[in-house]
Amino acid sequence: MKTLFGHIERIHIIGIGGIGMSSIAEYLVSQGFKISGSDASASPITARLKEKGIDVYTGHSAQNIHNAQLLVHSSAVPKDNPEIQEAKKRHLPVIKRPALLREILKMNHFSVGVAGTHGKTSTSSMFVSVLTQATLDPTAIIGGIDKGSHSNSRIGKSPWLVIEADEYDRTFLSLEPAMGIVTSIDSDHLDIYRDLQDIREAFLQYCNAIPFWGMLTVCLDNPNIRKILPAITAPHVTYGFHENADFRMDHYAFHGGQSRFSLTYRGKKYGPFSVPVPGRHFAQNAAAVASLAIWIGIDEEDIRGGLAAYQGVERRFELKGIIGGVPFIDDYAHHPEEIRQTLKAVRDQWPDRKILAIFQPHLFSRTRDFAEDFGKALSDGDYVVITGIYPAREKPIPGVSGRLISNLVRKPVKYIEDIQKLKDEIVDILKPNMVVIAMGAGNITTYFEKMVNQLDKEYS
Repeated sequence: MKTLFGHIERIHIIGIGGIGMSSIAEYLVSQGFKISGSDASASPITARLKEKGIDVYTGHSAQNIHNAQLLVHSSAVPKDNPEIQEAKKRHLPVIKRPALLREILKMNHFSVGVAGTHGKTSTSSMFVSVLTQATLDPTAIIGGIDKGSHSNSRIGKSPWLVIEADEYDRTFLSLEPAMGIVTSIDSDHLDIYRDLQDIREAFLQYCNAIPFWGMLTVCLDNPNIRKILPAITAPHVTYGFHENADFRMDHYAFHGGQSRFSLTYRGKKYGPFSVPVPGRHFAQNAAAVASLAIWIGIDEEDIRGGLAAYQGVERRFELKGIIGGVPFIDDYAHHPEEIRQTLKAVRDQWPDRKILAIFQPHLFSRTRDFAEDFGKALSDGDYVVITGIYPAREKPIPGVSGRLISNLVRKPVKYIEDIQKLKDEIVDILKPNMVVIAMGAGNITTYFEKMVNQLDKEYS
């Protein structure tokens, strides 16, 4: 790595507490670099980074970069950040995260980029589990905390690298992995893309960057993937329930906490395979992993064992507790399609229970652009609670609030602007025959966990 970066040994990362940046920081430390970083606030992630010897500063200041030779930042960091300004004053190279990821990929011959509007993190984690089962000792940089390793990175000693190829800010177009997976293409990030056609064109560009000796596997169940399929020139196969899929999924069932399926490829049967999470979407993610692993030549028993050993990712259908017989689930779903799939998985696992769906919208622009779709998706629950919007990188948009969504929900719904009042507002809704699921990409997980802990104490 140092050979690739020449004389650079000291790297400063702005936004180091983010789920994407922190995994890169851990990887760079493992390669012998001296890493420092800053973030707006302290968190469990920044605490873990400090334990690994990384200097982490809370807040942004010109003094934070000390003697760094390279500054890396995410797209969410504004140009007037004092650390960026100081680095430019010193004439230090200032790059965004995708440029660094591209260089990391160059050092790993067998790189796998997992792309898609939905399912990237779970699919990446599953693939790491399969490669590990096959003793291929991969490195991984993913966008969630794997529950097996309790980390969003894995440092291996082989040339295998699994990385999430994020479409936000067109990050994945900077990457050219040897192999790739595309789980889905849907309309999202309309603050970056003009429209759905622009999104499809970007994914097509990503797909066609796979080299002639590599392989791409894409989900034929997704209508937008089917639209770009004729224009994909890179070596590729398809997977899914669709009757024309190269790796066709058969015999799907959820039983005993396991999603099970088989694959048929060129007349040969593979499987059955199982993953310990409910939902067709998780089974599809597992099929993506299995199809690429079969093409690579990984033994079927290792594929089966790796998928079975998958322990999940934090905030992906994560059971936080069972209180008075009521399950409480935390999930990262923040797009209408993700909500639909997640609520269907809840219904599959608890068909006799009523669903209380709690949703915190993420971004003012996404709320504005998809309010009607959110309303329809959340109506798959039986009772719905909508909170105020988590703004993330955005400033408020006049007239845009969580009420846009709550007004479109066709089931009993309650709107709570202040998420801190979540527990007090829903205690009168809770019933013994319910399952409760909280969804969103913001800080809802913090308040939901706090609520679950309080309810647990009160019940016991």
